[in-house]
Amino acid sequence: MPATHSSESIQSLVNSESVSSGDTLQFESGVYVFSDHVEIDKNLGLCGAEFSEGGPLTVLEKSESAHCRFFSFSGDGGVGSGVRFIAFDGNGSYANGNGGAIYCYGSFTGGMHNSAFSGNEAGGSGGAIYCYGSFIGAVHSSIFSGNEAGGAGGAIYCVNFTGESGAFADLGGSY
Repeated sequence: MPATHSSESIQSLVNSESVSSGDTLQFESGVYVFSDHVEIDKNLGLCGAEFSEGGPLTVLEKSESAHCRFFSFSGDGGVGSGVRFIAFDGNGSYANGNGGAIYCYGSFTGGMHNSAFSGNEAGGSGGAIYCYGSFIGAVHSSIFSGNEAGGAGGAIYCVNFTGESGAFADLGGSY
């Protein structure tokens, strides 16, 4: 059984002086249970353990009572070097507002690679991801399944998409 970690331990790490803008949060293999969202006001990347045939080895899931997203990037914060090798399992939990898994007020650069977004719900737009700033990059070999939004973008809603040509490649799922 992989180790289980909490959103509170991730928030403590993000708030520490050892994490600076431009860094990448490197998650080990395991299950990370979120009872509340992690607020990030820095420009950070998110990277899980390597990918296996069965999917990402790093799984972020919401507790049964959580009604939140996983990450909120606000202020000067943004997704700096993309999202890689992470499964975001919303367990059908409803997040108030926009972005069922990730809300990004700043820029989302570096794209997404080998990740999975399933069962995330937002009352507003972006069932899995809501990006208010620019989305720069591409989405490769990622799966979006069973994500829902009360507004636009069942999987992804982006106000200013400036992605690469052919930015969505090798996607699977029902969005």
